[in-house]
Amino acid sequence: MPVKLIFLDCDGVISTREEWSLPRVMLSDDEGDTATELNPNAVRLLNEICSKTGAKIVITSTWRKGSKERWERLRAFFRSRGVAAEIIGRTPVLLAMRVDEIQAFLEDTDLDVSKFVIIDDDTDMGALTEFFVRTETEVGLTENEVPAILELLRD
Repeated sequence: MPVKLIFLDCDGVISTREEWSLPRVMLSDDEGDTATELNPNAVRLLNEICSKTGAKIVITSTWRKGSKERWERLRAFFRSRGVAAEIIGRTPVLLAMRVDEIQAFLEDTDLDVSKFVIIDDDTDMGALTEFFVRTETEVGLTENEVPAILELLRD
């Protein structure tokens, strides 16, 4: 069955400078196993996009790194902060640019990917630029980016 994907960065997209000034959230008792808070407006917009398009989320952020147990704690953290959309995976951790990790995910997945969009505050998505919607690090995902995201995920 065809699936639409959102390749999602966290810092500068759903967690912005405003949230970076807040105390970090402990994901477990392990020292350093923390995350920053999520921006409620960005989470609301992400949920609306996924609800309208049926898109699933693949995390591309450095937040995805770590053990399977940490990954599950991170997914639970997203749910506890209101992310209703299904997070189906994470890109592989390669010694490469993020765009290369996204390419690797697309090449290695068993999913029938019909449409996808990359949401990131980075500036270089190389060969995947046509699928890229850039956010501003300071404010993250806003209403300004939603039309372009919806257009890329439109049937």
